[in-house]
Amino acid sequence: MVNILRTVALIAVASLAGAACTTARAVAPPIERPALDVPPVPPRLVEPVPLPPPPGPEPVGDLPPVSPTKPNAKPAASAAKPDPKTEPSPVEPVPPPSNTPPLRTPGTPDAGEATRRIREVSARAQGILEGTDYQLLNGERQAQYENAKRLISLSEDAIKASNFEFARNLAEKAERLAKELQGR
Repeated sequence: MVNILRTVALIAVASLAGAACTTARAVAPPIERPALDVPPVPPRLVEPVPLPPPPGPEPVGDLPPVSPTKPNAKPAASAAKPDPKTEPSPVEPVPPPSNTPPLRTPGTPDAGEATRRIREVSARAQGILEGTDYQLLNGERQAQYENAKRLISLSEDAIKASNFEFARNLAEKAERLAKELQGR
């Protein structure tokens, strides 16, 4: 019994000592920091930038000789209108040669090759789906089956829009879904 009382007293003293040392939050002692000595702003000397001289008057071609005429006389019609044959014709842009191949990144196949590869992947996915019995699939797997069919259709639409990278990604996703359905 004495041992029990000693143990209880020891536990009580230990809990009181532990509770006395704890606080709700830790308070760090304030640290005295010296004030920062900010140096004064250096003087700024801005040198004026010399401006280019203003453009002079544009050179004018030789003026026609002045003939003494009456003050109310109208200028000659030939002097008022320049000869239309001497006017420069507007410059039309030259179209690029038709035999220039389109620009492609180094790893991009041409349209025919890309279409062939994408349709091979789509055909494999379609073959796997045709070999899968839709009626034996549960609701979730039937939804995956429909998603794979839709991805194949979207892949064909992307091929028609010449978006070969997107079409390839869709066909590969359809093939992965079809293989998952086959494996289960």
